Amino acid sequence: MRRRGNLKELFLPAVLSLVLLFGVLPGHSHAFSPETIEVQPQVLDPVTGGQAAISFYLRASARVTTRVFDANHFLVKILEDRHYCPTGMHTVIWDGTDNYGLMVPAEAYYFTVGLVFDDGSHVLYNPAFSGGKYLGTIYTQVDKQKGGVRYHLPEPGRIRIRAGIQRGPLRKTILDWAPTTGGDHIVAWDGKDESGAEIIWNKDGFVLNASAFALPPHSIIVARSELDYFDYWTERARKEDMEMFEYMRLSEDARAALRRARDVTEKALSNTQTQISNYYLMNRFTNRPPDVTMKLEGEGVVSGGDIPILRGRVGIKVLLSELTQKMLLQQRYEVIFYVDDVLTGEDESGYSPYTWLLDTSVLENGPHTITVNIATLSDQVGSWSQKVMVSN
Repeated sequence: MRRRGNLKELFLPAVLSLVLLFGVLPGHSHAFSPETIEVQPQVLDPVTGGQAAISFYLRASARVTTRVFDANHFLVKILEDRHYCPTGMHTVIWDGTDNYGLMVPAEAYYFTVGLVFDDGSHVLYNPAFSGGKYLGTIYTQVDKQKGGVRYHLPEPGRIRIRAGIQRGPLRKTILDWAPTTGGDHIVAWDGKDESGAEIIWNKDGFVLNASAFALPPHSIIVARSELDYFDYWTERARKEDMEMFEYMRLSEDARAALRRARDVTEKALSNTQTQISNYYLMNRFTNRPPDVTMKLEGEGVVSGGDIPILRGRVGIKVLLSELTQKMLLQQRYEVIFYVDDVLTGEDESGYSPYTWLLDTSVLENGPHTITVNIATLSDQVGSWSQKVMVSN
C-alpha cells in the first residue's frame, strides 16, 4: 500500500480542534487526582440495561458537575449539575442515554468532573487532555482457521487495521479507528476485499497495516446500541429541527464542541513528553473511509454479469454514496486506479461522478481485476474492485 506524504502536513489542515468546558479559576485548588477515579464496567451494553458506575473520592465537600462527551467533544449527557456532595466516595451512574433520552451509538465516550469547593476554589478533571498517545505499529496475525485477524493493544485505544498489496492498492479496511479495550483480540475477517470480489490474503504482496492511539483515561466504550452512528445523529438533529450535517456544523452544540476541541488540540500539540497521534485530533464524524463503487459503461462492455466481458475502450464510472459526497464536499481527494494491483492511472483532483477510460487492448486476454481507491487528505481510503474478462 502506498504512503501519502508527511502525516502532519496532510492532517493538520484537516484537524478539528476544540475550548475548556470549565475554567480553572485563580486561587488554591484542592487536589483531585485521576488515581482516585474508577469506572465499572469499562464496556457498557445499554441494550441489556447495563450501567456504568463512575466513582471518585472527594477530600472535601464540593458541588460536583459530571458530564459525558463523545469523541468529537459534543456534550452527550449531564449526569449531575452542581450537585452538593460531602467528603468521601461519590458515585454517579450513566445508562448509555443522552440528554434527550436517546441511546447513544456504539462508540467511546469520556467524562469530565468539575468541582467547586466551599471556599470558592475550582478544579476540573478532563481526561481528553491526556488522550491520544501514539501506541505505535500494532502487530497483527491472520488466523485463517478462525477467519479473523489477531492483535494486542497495550492499553484501551482506537485501532485501525487495513489490508492491501505492497506498493499497490488498499483493498480492505478491517477496523477503522475502532475503540477497543486493552489486551488480546481477534476481529472477524474472511480475507475478502471491500467489494467481496477476491480473497486477498493469499495474493502475492499481501500486507496488513495496523496502528493505534490511546483513548482518554477512564473512557467508557458503548458496545451496542439501538441506533447506528448516523441514525443517532440524524435523530438528535431532528430534536433541534435541523438536518444532520447542518446540526453537526452550525448548531450551538457544534460551536461549543469546537471550542472544547481547540483547547484539547492546543494542549495535545504542546505536550512534549508524549507523542500524540494526529488521528486523535480529527473529527470522527467526517474522518471515515469513503463509500465507493464502480460501474462499467460504453460499447466496450460486451456482456454484463458478475464478471463482465470487456473489449476495446471501457468507461470506469466511479460512484460515491450520497453521505460520502456530503462528507467530501469541502475536502480534496485523489482517485487512483489499478489493474491487477498495478498502478494504472490517478487524478489528484477527484470529483463525483468520475469516469476513467480503460484501454483493454493493452491488456492480455483473460481475467483481470480493476480496483479504484479514493484517498482523502486525512489518510482515509475507500476501495472497490471488479473482476472482468478481457476479450479483444
